[in-house]
Amino acid sequence: MSSIMALASMSKVLTTIAALQLVEKRLVDLETDVSSLTPTLASQGILQGLDAAGRPRYDMSNPDLARFKAYRGRNINSGSTIGERFGYPLTFEPDTAWKYGTGIDWVGQLLELLTGQTL
Repeated sequence: MSSIMALASMSKVLTTIAALQLVEKRLVDLETDVSSLTPTLASQGILQGLDAAGRPRYDMSNPDLARFKAYRGRNINSGSTIGERFGYPLTFEPDTAWKYGTGIDWVGQLLELLTGQTL
């Protein structure tokens, strides 16, 4: 099949299955530090709110990210690559909290890097 179609949230299940298959094949481990594979993700800081001048340090319903978007003058989810669309600061340290967000998109990029195939 060569058709392109929107799968919306159904892609989360497919991406998760594909990722777990790579774990099963020992191509990656659930505890692997993937920062060397995804430099854009590795360079993301943790959102700390505002600096001393009141500017965002760094929209998904997070007021700090909304201010970041306004400060940058563009939609934080715009762009043609994963890095352009989702290369904004994290709102918490990984493995310390859960929030609906873009983590599965980064897993998809990791899948592409490890397999050499596109999603």
